[in-house]
Amino acid sequence: MPRERRRQLRHALGEQADQVDSVDMEALGRNPPRIIPTWRAFLTVRYTRAHPPRGVGDPIWPGRSPAEMDEWARHEALPHRAFGGGTGRLRLWTESGAAVCEVRDRGHIHDPLVGRRVPEPDRPGERGL
Repeated sequence: MPRERRRQLRHALGEQADQVDSVDMEALGRNPPRIIPTWRAFLTVRYTRAHPPRGVGDPIWPGRSPAEMDEWARHEALPHRAFGGGTGRLRLWTESGAAVCEVRDRGHIHDPLVGRRVPEPDRPGERGL
C-alpha cells in the first residue's frame, strides 16, 4: 500500500504492527507485472497450512495516470489465476466509529449459526466469520 496508508495502518495496529508485512506499493506498483512474483515470494516464505497468510492489495491512489489505471484494471483480473481459488470482493469502511467489512463471492452460506461459533482449534484453516 502507499506509504501514508502504511503509516496509518501501523499506527492503528499499535503493538501488533510488527506482525504485518507490507510493501511500498508506490514503488512496487509502478510496474504491475512485478507484483505477482512479489506475492509468490512472500507466500513461499510465509505459507503454512496451520496459518495461511492473508493479503490485501492497495494499488490505486490519487494521481495515477489513465494508462496506469488501465494497466491496473488488467492486473486485478490476474491474481485469482496466479494463485488458484475463486474470486470475491472485499469492502472496508468506517461508520459511526465502527469498522465495517463486507465480503461477497459466489459461495453460499447454509448454516444459520455461521459467525456465532468459535472455530474448532483442531481444524486448521478455519477462521470463523
